[in-house]
Amino acid sequence: MKIALSGFSRSSLKQALWRVLIGIGAVFLLALAIAGVLVMRVDFVGAEQAALARLEQDTGLRIIYAARKEARFPSPHVTYQGLSVTRAGVELLKARRADLRFSLIDLIDGELDFPALSLQDAVATIDHAMVMQYLRSPRSLLELAERLPGLFEHQSAVGRLSLTIDAGRLTLKGADGVADAELGPLALALEYSADRGRLAARLTQAGSGPPGKAVPLAQEQIKLAVTLPTRTALSKGRGEAARIEAHIGDSSLLANGTLKAGPDLAFSGKVEASLGDAFDRLLGLPSASPRSDKGEAGKLDADMTMDARGIGLDNLKIAVGRRSVTGIAALREVNERWSISATLGGDLVDGTAAHRVLQGVRDEKGGWSKAPLNLNPLPQIDLDLRLSSKAFRLGRFALNQVALSVFTRATRAEMAIVDSRFGEGSFKARVVVGEGEGGGQTLKISASGENVESGELLEQAFGFDRMTGLGSFVIQALGQGTSVATLMASLNGTAAFDIKDGIVNGIDLTRLMNRAADQRAETALLFSLVGKTSFEALRADFALRDGRLETVGSRFLTKTADAVMEGYSDIGLQQHHQSVVLRKRGDGEIPQGEFFGFRMEGPLFSPSIKPDQRLLQDKR
Repeated sequence: MKIALSGFSRSSLKQALWRVLIGIGAVFLLALAIAGVLVMRVDFVGAEQAALARLEQDTGLRIIYAARKEARFPSPHVTYQGLSVTRAGVELLKARRADLRFSLIDLIDGELDFPALSLQDAVATIDHAMVMQYLRSPRSLLELAERLPGLFEHQSAVGRLSLTIDAGRLTLKGADGVADAELGPLALALEYSADRGRLAARLTQAGSGPPGKAVPLAQEQIKLAVTLPTRTALSKGRGEAARIEAHIGDSSLLANGTLKAGPDLAFSGKVEASLGDAFDRLLGLPSASPRSDKGEAGKLDADMTMDARGIGLDNLKIAVGRRSVTGIAALREVNERWSISATLGGDLVDGTAAHRVLQGVRDEKGGWSKAPLNLNPLPQIDLDLRLSSKAFRLGRFALNQVALSVFTRATRAEMAIVDSRFGEGSFKARVVVGEGEGGGQTLKISASGENVESGELLEQAFGFDRMTGLGSFVIQALGQGTSVATLMASLNGTAAFDIKDGIVNGIDLTRLMNRAADQRAETALLFSLVGKTSFEALRADFALRDGRLETVGSRFLTKTADAVMEGYSDIGLQQHHQSVVLRKRGDGEIPQGEFFGFRMEGPLFSPSIKPDQRLLQDKR
């Protein structure tokens, strides 16, 4: 089929097409010429200085440079050499070179509305106090989330902004007694758009530390990405998307949800974290290094709300491998300190952290530590935790169905086993450390057990495996000092234990009393150090005076003998100084020589036993 183009010949059509192309080319050349004229006529200095003045006015900063050079082709920009940014005479940032680029619209209207700024070899310094200003409470964090986009929303502010930094370095100036932290090289990319109502920033540090191992922050791989709505977008009254994603080494955090303006700014959404070894170190859990399975890293997820009152975490779950705790938590600012309260239950909290605290009370030689007693796992944060666990272990000491509480303040720490099961019996304990006179500490200890198997208790807690029997015990003590050693040496209080129908292993008192009249007491004692002794009752009451556990009354009763214990055990020096006098049970007058005495001397949990017939002088 043929279509005839009436009135057009091939030559006339070709000529028409050429005219169109020539026209388009002429328009393009004209536009290019006009753009060239605009570029040449733009007052770079005026636009640039107006923008810098506006920035200084809005932020309180002062911008200084050693040299300036402008280029209009092919890409209009101004280059600064030796750039320095100060506030109140303190240098916050310096860069070897900075490039400020203009857009076509900037060239047309002479206003710097769409700037693009890039810095090379930039070094920034942030003071510790500035960081803490925004970390002191949820309200201050939300103020930062609102303030950052608002930096560009003042009158005659920019419509879009691009900022990039290559090979930058950051110094975090430490507070008194805290070393400065150095980060870098860092890469920063920041994009602001008034039309989209968004501020997006991404900060990265490549990192040089070995994977899976704890290294200084300057050697960690760091990735931080933030997306926030602008004030204008929030003023519309609806929720706007907000997102924070952070990766530091093998730890990560993602908060994703919406920000909404009301009487106060508020965030709601989901929070997820995989905190790796950082999580392990926080809870005092043993960590596999290097990890063979990334699934073993600590994981947290919860529904999160955040407003001026604080941060709430509902449906909270923290898991490490197959172990986990679930519950609710809240983070608030109280008396200018962060406070965490939580109610959690599960099998993740197993006593490892508490056991490490107990290990810290002794020095390398096994004596009491000369350092202050530290029960607070997070000294800068107040804790109010209620925990329940199926199992809780302090070293070899194992409890079940445990209810725990942890309460700490700046000058006080309290940790308690509110209730627990030990076998068929119950066990409770509480340790409180507070601020004492003259910069010292006060220590309050209380513990009790009912219907507990004494053999298992003594063997698990102290490694003493010579006794069995159901019993109860109670201890209350109070001390004051400047170290663990002085606290233990100052304890005052009371203690008692009562065990019925038990067995003492490693000595046969019936055999011993049958040879009590032997001239050589050592032989009689040696002859009896086999077998076991069943007893009907074992009870002792103690007074604790300045670290010495003094026996004020005791009774040990078997079918063939009874015993009385006297003396003291020095808790500060961890030494026994006790004497025991045995008397053979029988009717009528007690024959001469049917007493036997020995002393327990030496370390608390492994004393030596030696006969001492001088103890019987008033018995004969």
